Amino acid sequence: DLRFFEFGKTYHTKGSGNYEEHEHLCLYVTGQTNEDSWKGKGNPADLYYLKGVVARILQVTGVDQPAWQTAGNSKLDNTLEVIVNKKPVVKLGAVNAKELKRFDIRQPVYYADFDWQLMMNLISKEVLKVAELPKQLPVRRDLAMIVPKTLPFADVESTVKKVKLDKLQGIQLFDIFESEKLGANKKSLALSFTFLDREKTPTDKEIDAMMNKIMTALETELQAEIRK
Repeated sequence: DLRFFEFGKTYHTKGSGNYEEHEHLCLYVTGQTNEDSWKGKGNPADLYYLKGVVARILQVTGVDQPAWQTAGNSKLDNTLEVIVNKKPVVKLGAVNAKELKRFDIRQPVYYADFDWQLMMNLISKEVLKVAELPKQLPVRRDLAMIVPKTLPFADVESTVKKVKLDKLQGIQLFDIFESEKLGANKKSLALSFTFLDREKTPTDKEIDAMMNKIMTALETELQAEIRK
């Protein structure tokens, strides 16, 4: 059960006398993210855990709502990246089986690579502010829906963000289910939405109204079938 970070440089050359150095921050996660306890078994690390860690780091640079998109990488599976100013600020994914075998690693490893120089350029323009912790508790609502099997979760996130709900604090994918009973080339996604009003506890009516906007957007833009 390991969580490593590493700062380092990569070196490139385009010929004699033409050299480049690039600084990187890399994250490596494998095993469980927390230990077994009387409450239940520990949770295994996955791509969504690492994605959450990366998103928190990006927040410090002012990238509060990173636009995730899929990317190709010969050594990673399910690769995602965030583009800022037309440059990839971070890439992450699951190390593929071929690379794991090279190092005789027998369990999944998840990896993220930040372009640290680009990160520093972003944070130099950002003013960090401290805010009082909210006095209200967040409210969570779950939603299950059937979508095409090839639909990436990034498209779901993007669609929800377009609704522009200021009280929506987060969206998390906590289950994926595939079965022939759902239909050909279909899968079920279970999502958890977190809402927070810093001034008061939102009423059920307010939460229902926001959830209805989210469901309408998912049905309209992704042709999702909401499971009720």
